[in-house]
Amino acid sequence: MQQDSRTTHSEIGDAQLGRSIAVGAAIGIPVVFLVSFMISLFAVGVQVAAAIAAWPALVGGPFFGGFAMMMWTLSKGEELASVASLEQSDQEPSPRFSQAA
Repeated sequence: MQQDSRTTHSEIGDAQLGRSIAVGAAIGIPVVFLVSFMISLFAVGVQVAAAIAAWPALVGGPFFGGFAMMMWTLSKGEELASVASLEQSDQEPSPRFSQAA
């Protein structure tokens, strides 16, 4: 796939964003399960804690994990955009400093 001359390496595509949300959902389910299991373990027994922890993991895990990974991907894209703009500004002289006062 050839890159268009108008696009830069700092732009995030739909496929990359979708992939990061899917990875976040896959990571978020076990993390939310462990957190909710540990919280409910002290209140009730082990058997009941596992049943209680399954519901928040299945419902909230994909949302929390997907949102966290999406924010991480977007911040990484903004970082790359700022680096690219700094590199571009180093190559091109600024018009307000090139004019004599």
